[in-house]
Order: sequence, then structure tokens, then C-alpha cells
Amino acid sequence: MGKGKESPQPLVIRTALGVSAGAVIALVICLGLLAIAAAGIARGWLAEDWSGRITVAAALVGAFIGGVCGQRWYRHPLVGLGSGLVLCLILLAVGALLLDSLPTGGEGLGVLLAAAVGGGLAGLAARPRRKKKRR
Repeated sequence: MGKGKESPQPLVIRTALGVSAGAVIALVICLGLLAIAAAGIARGWLAEDWSGRITVAAALVGAFIGGVCGQRWYRHPLVGLGSGLVLCLILLAVGALLLDSLPTGGEGLGVLLAAAVGGGLAGLAARPRRKKKRR
């Protein structure tokens, strides 16, 4: 191995750590936003029919923030996208366990797209900037 080369194992480990840490942070933020929204609905400040839109927005915001935080270990746009997709899988698994059924229709698709877009935006926002060449 050359002086500047690394073995692929630390790269894989850093990528997995970035994706999993980003997904956990995204889940905490998403569940926090959903708890605040649930309190708002219970108090009557928010309409009950907004719950689907609030879930999609919470997944988007959570995936974005989690993706940005997950990229601290390994700066690659796919870490943010991976964090968003893992967040979607976690939310769908928790929903399936609590509701004893998988979501039918567009509910799961909306959360999937919001989490993927939020993670993708995080990947684009946290990428390193190109340096200008000096002459």
C-alpha cells in the first residue's frame, strides 16, 4: 500500500457508521417532531387531517439533519441518502409492529420519498467544495 492509500475496511466501517449514526439521529428528530405534532393535535392547535403531511415533513427534516450529521464520519453523498433510506425502513418497521399491518396506498411511499429526498439533499449540502486551481 502506498503512503496515501487506506485499506478498504476502515472505509466500509466509516461509511456504515455514518449511515447508521445518521439514521439514528434522523429517527430521534423525526419522532421528536411527531411527538410535538401529536401534542398540537391533542390540544386542538393542529387539524387532525394534517397528520399525513406532518409525518412526511418530519421524515424529510429528520432525514436531512441526520444525513448531514452522518456525513461527519465519511463525506460522500450516498451516506446522506443511505441515512434517509434506513430511516424510512425503521419507520415502516415500527409502524408495522405497532399497527400489525404494513401501510397500504401512498402513505408508505410518501414517507419513503420524503426520507430519500431529505437524505439526498443532505448529501448535496455537505459535499466538499472544489478548490479553484491557481495559475
